[in-house]
Amino acid sequence: FSNNTTPGTNTWEIGNANDFKFEGICTSGDKFTKKGQGKMTATGLWDCTGAVTVAEGELCVNNSNNTTASLGTGTLTVSKGATLSGKGVLGNSSVTISAGGTLRSGITDTNGSGNLRFSGKNVTVSGTMQTYVSTRSTYGKFGNIGTLKLNGTLKVVVKEGTELAIGTELALIDASTITLGSNLVLDLDPAYEWDTTRLT
Repeated sequence: FSNNTTPGTNTWEIGNANDFKFEGICTSGDKFTKKGQGKMTATGLWDCTGAVTVAEGELCVNNSNNTTASLGTGTLTVSKGATLSGKGVLGNSSVTISAGGTLRSGITDTNGSGNLRFSGKNVTVSGTMQTYVSTRSTYGKFGNIGTLKLNGTLKVVVKEGTELAIGTELALIDASTITLGSNLVLDLDPAYEWDTTRLT
């Protein structure tokens, strides 16, 4: 998105009740706000420096390029009731999931091969951080996080019928530092017994 005016003066508010794909980019200093309850799938490599806000509905990153950031370099915020999902690399200066918001790996809620990486930046989750496990080796991951502040819900859903042997390790999160808040809730698939002692 760009209208060739002075960079940094535009805020794009995009979306409605329908699902749609956007293959273009948001550029320059512009800001972007996802509106409407539909799902917007973004496949381009944005280079904007303005803030990106998922205010409503779902913004899904579907980027097969695993080295270049998808949603620019400004701050990225997910509001209450909204969802950020997908696979690929995010290079935003910080990522904040507000209470009632959701951060989900994978392009759907039953996709176990979607990995989101955060370029060493900090991620704060006061809402829900959700992933899906298809097999013991195929599951969504959150990687290359600087400091993860997890003060909401960590939700892990396992595909029905999946066999996970005793001792199976799932490396769901890769962060330099993990800080667990007093409001942390572990919503782990009740069909399995979980050892969370390494979640520190």
